[in-house]
Amino acid sequence: MSLVLKFKSFAAARLRPTLGEMYLVRGRVVDEKTFWICLEYRLCGEFAGLSDRRYRSFWCDGFEPINFLLDGASPRIIGRCWICKGNRQSKWKFSLLLPEPCDSRDNINWKSLLPAVNMTRWMSFDEDRQYIEIEPAVAIPDLA
Repeated sequence: MSLVLKFKSFAAARLRPTLGEMYLVRGRVVDEKTFWICLEYRLCGEFAGLSDRRYRSFWCDGFEPINFLLDGASPRIIGRCWICKGNRQSKWKFSLLLPEPCDSRDNINWKSLLPAVNMTRWMSFDEDRQYIEIEPAVAIPDLA
């Protein structure tokens, strides 16, 4: 039986922002390409802050969005991502849950989908199924 894990991060304990977080700090425009790069680095930071030490060595080496299911009751983007544990890399599936339907990729507010560094609990994963779910709308402040 698989268990989907959701953990509180300790992102506040990190002293320096990641490259992805610096895109936001410097006020750059977050287009689709920039979003996926920033999300990769943001996910690395979230893994590093997990309370369960077994998962702190996980990191993300990129996203490949494949299907954009933008309308309907459960809008999402699904695809593949590369999740690494130490120096071992595996291809996982991911879903990025959108807060509301959108009529086209061009109209997605990419910046709003990128969790701030002081937010947590926006991702869950199942190591056995090699699946990660990202839901920025459920992020909460990291009080650590």
